[in-house]
Amino acid sequence: MRKTSLWLLLACLGLVLLLAAGCIPQPPSSNQSPNCNSGQEDRPDNSITGQKGGTATIGTICSDKERYQSGETVHFTMTVKNALDEPIVLDGGLSPVMDIETERDHNYRSNYPPPVPTRIELQPGQIYTITWDWPLPDVDVDKAKDYQGWVYVYGSWIGLDRMKGSLQLRVGYGPIVGPP
Repeated sequence: MRKTSLWLLLACLGLVLLLAAGCIPQPPSSNQSPNCNSGQEDRPDNSITGQKGGTATIGTICSDKERYQSGETVHFTMTVKNALDEPIVLDGGLSPVMDIETERDHNYRSNYPPPVPTRIELQPGQIYTITWDWPLPDVDVDKAKDYQGWVYVYGSWIGLDRMKGSLQLRVGYGPIVGPP
């Protein structure tokens, strides 16, 4: 009889522990962590000038999380980093050096203040950042509901020799229909 009560006591204790574990706060879901994508521009070796090759620039685009409720503001950040051990100049000519575009409404960050420069100088390891909030403040919430589903966002930057780097990021906006 003692063995049965011991097992019953252990079973009850185990059940209490399982229930208590369900009440312990869990870390935030991945939905609350940054949603990012990065890419790089490589510079080839140049035996004539003696210029070393390697990763020249690294572009990264992020949203503060992967999924948003309808009417919620999506905060985008895009950075370009000089990965070389020498200063570089990124020159877009008449075009902005960096930009962010939303697929749904084809809005560009460069169309809104503050202006995105057409030329930037980066020291070794230096990072240049632009930010953008979407949907735009002048879009009413009811219209923003038209953007529900997966929204693709494109980030681009002018690299060395005016070569263009590009990135794609996906965010869920409002109810998501279909597979992720």
